[in-house]
Amino acid sequence: MRVALEPEDPMSPRAILALAILLAALPARGQDEAVDEGWYVMRMLGKPAGFGHETTTRTTLDGRTAFLTKSERTMAKRGGGEVVIQESITETWEAEDGEFLRTREVERDGGQEERLFADRVGGEIRVRRELNDGRRETVVAIPAGTKTYAGLGGRVLARLGLEVGKKHAVTAFSNESGELATETAQVEGRQQVVSLGKTVDAFAVTCTSSEFPGVTMTVLCDAEGRMLRMTAGPVEIVRATRAEAMAALAGGGLDESLTSIPLEGGVAAWATLDGAVVEAAVEGAGEAPLFPDDEYHAVTGVSGRFRLDLRALRAPESAAERLPIEPGTPELRPYREPALLVQSDAPEIRAEAERILAGDKDPLSAARKLCHEVFVKLRKEKAAASTASALETLRAGAGDCTEHAALFCALARAAGLPAREVYGVTLRAREAGYHAWAEALIDGRWVPADPTIDAVGLPPAYIRLGTSLGNGTEASAARFLRLVGRTRFAIVSATRGGTTFDPRAGATRQEGDLWTDLAGDFRVDLSGGWRFESAKPPNTIFRSASGDAIIVTVADAPLRSEEDWADLERGIVKGLGAPLEREGEAKDARTPVRTYSYTLSRQGLRGRIRMVSSGPILYGVNAMAKDGAEAPDLESVLDRVKVGGAGR
Repeated sequence: MRVALEPEDPMSPRAILALAILLAALPARGQDEAVDEGWYVMRMLGKPAGFGHETTTRTTLDGRTAFLTKSERTMAKRGGGEVVIQESITETWEAEDGEFLRTREVERDGGQEERLFADRVGGEIRVRRELNDGRRETVVAIPAGTKTYAGLGGRVLARLGLEVGKKHAVTAFSNESGELATETAQVEGRQQVVSLGKTVDAFAVTCTSSEFPGVTMTVLCDAEGRMLRMTAGPVEIVRATRAEAMAALAGGGLDESLTSIPLEGGVAAWATLDGAVVEAAVEGAGEAPLFPDDEYHAVTGVSGRFRLDLRALRAPESAAERLPIEPGTPELRPYREPALLVQSDAPEIRAEAERILAGDKDPLSAARKLCHEVFVKLRKEKAAASTASALETLRAGAGDCTEHAALFCALARAAGLPAREVYGVTLRAREAGYHAWAEALIDGRWVPADPTIDAVGLPPAYIRLGTSLGNGTEASAARFLRLVGRTRFAIVSATRGGTTFDPRAGATRQEGDLWTDLAGDFRVDLSGGWRFESAKPPNTIFRSASGDAIIVTVADAPLRSEEDWADLERGIVKGLGAPLEREGEAKDARTPVRTYSYTLSRQGLRGRIRMVSSGPILYGVNAMAKDGAEAPDLESVLDRVKVGGAGR
């Protein structure tokens, strides 16, 4: 559901123009007869997220009686201090018996406009998707003797029968995927509900779709099939008055905090781990597979409690193949071809890929170069659209994880390297979050790459839920729907260099004066009266008898360029509220080290900070003491901390 329009102006000039273009090709219709109209409030995890408006009219199409259902959906998202409005407008024609005839859809999200045209022609459905200036056409064959519906909507359910205990199964055309899906509906019982201030005798119906395995939708509808309430995972849609529906946007819509998942047990230096064991508790998980058992993780467990043995996926040392790579099976060939959001055939994309690789035919080297270039080129910020295309991302020079993945895949395919987008969850220092990255096919193996952190090969912090060609339809959508707002992760153990530890138990040990943090991968010399004070990843604090402090910060944050260092320095200055003076820089390019000093005059403190960029891990050691003649030598205080190798 996308398409950004102002809520007080649901028909902007551009939307009107888009609809005019869509409707211009339609044959003239006779006098339409209104059948039904409804307004709806849409909620996510109980929070108002948007509204819907739906009308159904009896009309004619190509000389036959048809029902036209027009659905408008408007949602709002809050994040980064802004509210983004997304809207979709869908028109679907059905025969009197519910058989699919035609659909037209416009979705707008920020500056992105996606359009769908689907027409039943004999025994097939001709589908065209357009994204701004791009276009992709497909043909969906309808199996002989199969009746194809527009979906198990209320009117179809009422026609098929709402007797308690009755079950229906139909083949339906899906606007989301542009393919056929099997939809089922089971009439579970009857109950009285209050809707629009009136008590209504309603039917409770559970619905499923092969497109969203494991997701059960519960619908309450009246005898005519009008939907009164629908719930599916964290989503709830309730019939309302127009005023109630429009007021749903007043609160600003969805909050980005919904993408955060609680995580018990902190690990700051994920990139140094060889493996980890994580437990996942998912409320109402159902019986369908949720976490795939694959190269990322071995999965055991049922009934909402799962154990995931996560593996570090190292990149191969070399590649035998040379670009361009032609996949050997029909299933893999689409990953070399352009897609709606991955426009690898666009001249700008092809030119950029050629510039970056400069003739390099080694697929592993190419993957690293493309990953690095996307990392460096894109500012890490939300795109105007929820999922901007690769071409839009290249032009904008900015995006979040989904845009990084899309651009990497487009550049890779343009260079002759098969690639696909991946959707899942990443584990961080103190929380988990939904994420997107990419994979490139090298020597018959999918090699993971995350352009948001400039990594080819990944630590055991990634949980893969599904993959995508880049056509705007995600195989992982059903799994996301089952996870959002219902999931908690706990790190049971982590392994580094043959040493296994439990992050929930602090992951520390002390041998004499040597204090070791296994989760952060560093050691501290506590001789001379120093002691451990507290730890809350990514920060650990030590203090001397006189009150001087050492603060060690560990983060999965690679510094690849001077711009990255500059961003880091600006962040430190903002946090301290005082300027930094750079004092030195180590010349070893493999592990850059920079030292800074600062003075906090109002607090009577001075300090020195040593920043160590060790591959994908950033270590910050901050020594702070009272300013005066008795202050310790802060350089010697910094030397108490040794980073790397703690678990080896």
